[in-house]
Amino acid sequence: MQIPQELSGITPFLSRAAELKTIEPIISYYCSFYAAQQAISLSSKSSECQSFLMNLLDDLEKEKSALLLQNEDIMTNDLVGFAHVSNFAYKVFSLADNEDRSGASSKYFF
Repeated sequence: MQIPQELSGITPFLSRAAELKTIEPIISYYCSFYAAQQAISLSSKSSECQSFLMNLLDDLEKEKSALLLQNEDIMTNDLVGFAHVSNFAYKVFSLADNEDRSGASSKYFF
């Protein structure tokens, strides 16, 4: 699905969601969810933007339904979901920080 030019600001979030889809599906969902929120606020009334947004929202609903079966608390309780995302961010930061401190830093750390 091609991101319309008017919504190019959400590209990094959807890219990260795609990267994490198999490794961390919940984080992937939340990246896509944030991108959808941003798209709604940025969205013009063009048919291209509306079509893209509807497809994104449909995909989010499918992902949420699948994730609910395994992780109901994370998907339905905002506090638990926030904690899960925060723990992931801390994990990524710690990996990058440890790599940097060891002098073996690279562009990729997860």
